[in-house]
Amino acid sequence: MKEGKQKVAVNHGDSKNNKRPRERKRNSADNNDQHNELLKYKQSFYIIRKTINLIKNHYSNKINKADSLRERERKHLAHLKRENVILEDKCTFYAEHVEELKKIYTEQIKLKNSKIENLQDELDQMRKATESEVESNSTRILKLREDQIERLSQQLDSINGLYHKQVDSNKKLMKEIEELNKSILYLNNKIQEEKNNRDNVRRRLKYYKRYTKNKKRFKLNFDVLIDDEESARREEEGDICVSVLCHLKTELDMIDEENKKKTEKRGPNHGDKNWNKNRNKYIDKERIKIESNNNNFF
Repeated sequence: MKEGKQKVAVNHGDSKNNKRPRERKRNSADNNDQHNELLKYKQSFYIIRKTINLIKNHYSNKINKADSLRERERKHLAHLKRENVILEDKCTFYAEHVEELKKIYTEQIKLKNSKIENLQDELDQMRKATESEVESNSTRILKLREDQIERLSQQLDSINGLYHKQVDSNKKLMKEIEELNKSILYLNNKIQEEKNNRDNVRRRLKYYKRYTKNKKRFKLNFDVLIDDEESARREEEGDICVSVLCHLKTELDMIDEENKKKTEKRGPNHGDKNWNKNRNKYIDKERIKIESNNNNFF
């Protein structure tokens, strides 16, 4: 019992002596961690020894009255004594080897810190590499997108130019078609006038035949004479119509040649061919009608 008390007193003195380095300031984080861990171990040793002494005092009082205990309690007491001896041995061992344990834990902490620093360096290198790769990839993607945008803008400009050219050509064709329609209407009117003239000529012939048969009975019709003057004027207009038809024929031939050249440049299109065929058929029919009317007139 006295030995236990003496040990407790010694431990109290050690704890007081160990309080002095606590009051000192620590500059580095590693030393603070080591110091805190050692304090924890010392406090735990102090608490264990104190509990052991209390248990000793408690059970030493009961040992004096061992005769009054039961067999189960005696067995339990013997077991506790064995554990007490083991704990005392452990406490003495740890108390004797505090500095060695200190060195071991400090070395372990240093190794952990060195590993952490190495991992941080590796992470920094990986971050730099990934950032450089990401920047290079982003710059490449941006350059490719810019090139694509420039190409698309050039293509759009070319398409717009072709579209405007096509619009202009379509406008010209529409104007030509309108002019042709006007000329066709004019020619139809002229053809109708020629038909009327032919009817007038037939009436004149009938009138002339009647006049030749019946010269004595015949009476002059001044309207017929006026019609003769108008027929001469219409003959001159018929010559003008023939010249206009010839001019239209040449223009139509020129338009057909231009359309053929355009189709050869663009490539064969079935719809354009059918449209040109129908157009040529319509034009041929109109030509045949006009030529037949002219032949009948002349």
